[in-house]
Amino acid sequence: MSRPFRFRVQAFSADTAAEWKDLARHPHALIGSVSEICETLQQRRDTYGISYVTVRGANMAEFAPVVAALSGT
Repeated sequence: MSRPFRFRVQAFSADTAAEWKDLARHPHALIGSVSEICETLQQRRDTYGISYVTVRGANMAEFAPVVAALSGT
């Protein structure tokens, strides 16, 4: 786990009751850079066969670079 990723997860987990290590692995959380999120989604697709995700409307614009990066994979 990269140091910047760990700090982002720790900052997010400070607002929740979850430990940062658990939150980083949680299947309903996508935290990290575009490349880190893409890697997580590709791993989930390979491991679990998940090929669709739901993104809240408030996060659509922020998630657009992930969609662009994964387009056609």
